[in-house]
Amino acid sequence: MRLLPALMLVAGWGWASAAPASFPDWLGGRPDTSFKSERCGVYEWFLARADEQSEGLASQPGLARKRVINLANKLVEQHRVAPRQVYEGRVKYLVFSDAGPFHFGFRITAEGLEGLLQEACGE
Repeated sequence: MRLLPALMLVAGWGWASAAPASFPDWLGGRPDTSFKSERCGVYEWFLARADEQSEGLASQPGLARKRVINLANKLVEQHRVAPRQVYEGRVKYLVFSDAGPFHFGFRITAEGLEGLLQEACGE
């Protein structure tokens, strides 16, 4: 009876270690879903990309929107602490709907991010 849970654990570990690293390491830790007005351009960019990949569902009020805001906040913090030339990743199961689950992939350069940080809301 104890063999089945052990096998599931080993199989899960093997699958996780074999899976491509598409989840950014800087995205871990405590979520930050607070809206910071100086990041408006970053939020708008991420929500627009997420909406393109989720039939417009990511920006609707709810968990998916909070996850996108968290992603944007974590990215800005990472950029300030340890800048990289390019940031990219894939967040699986961003949105669940009748049409199925939607994943979110993104790629943005440090230069593009800096430009978004200079934008005001609605630009």
